[in-house]
Amino acid sequence: MICDDTTVSDELDCIKLSVGGLGSCMDAPMIHNGITIGTLNVADARKHCYSKAQAIQLQCLANWIALNIRLHLQLQEMDLLASTDELTGTFNRRRFTHESNENMQCFLHQHTPYVVGILNVDLFKDLNDHYGHTAGDNVLKHLTKIIRKTIRKQDFIARIGDEEFAIILPACVTDEAFEIFERVRHNIEQHPLEYEQQKIHYTVSIGFSEVATTDQHSEDIFKRADKALYQAKADERNQVRCGN
Repeated sequence: MICDDTTVSDELDCIKLSVGGLGSCMDAPMIHNGITIGTLNVADARKHCYSKAQAIQLQCLANWIALNIRLHLQLQEMDLLASTDELTGTFNRRRFTHESNENMQCFLHQHTPYVVGILNVDLFKDLNDHYGHTAGDNVLKHLTKIIRKTIRKQDFIARIGDEEFAIILPACVTDEAFEIFERVRHNIEQHPLEYEQQKIHYTVSIGFSEVATTDQHSEDIFKRADKALYQAKADERNQVRCGN
């Protein structure tokens, strides 16, 4: 659309442009597959500045931009699908590895502390055997909701095994991490899953570790957290253990 004189137009956009000292304008919708995703606008201080040929050129440019925006969004969607656990909606192990490496690089270059925790559902096989695998799946989705409500907005959660989750707490140290993980453990213990007119009580064990000055790879902190988890599982379960 071409507006040759913004001072005589009743279109809101043209009125605003006129107030700003622009005399003419034209715009083209950015359309892809019949869906408008935006508008491309140009304006000039002169009146009667644009021709029909220029309007056609602007529309071609708008179509090209719309196509590339859509391609970019599709790539983002594909990356998200490749990084997401289908059952729980959390990130998966692939994304956890990437996120863990990013945090390690941030620590090595900026000395920003962070904590890695590993959470495991206690006696999950027994739970599956007793209630069935569908109930087990619902337990995993249930605890995911509790974890998300308990941890901070900036924290990261991923499912890295059947009943095992990894949690990254950026810009966090040991004492604060222990409080967060203890709240996670407590909230899961205190809020059983209501499933088919029954309550399924379950607990989790958590091992965690803060990044150390001697660490050079993300695997270093993960191994300490994993060892702490093993200690928590070996010692009556339903515990939080630090592996520093």
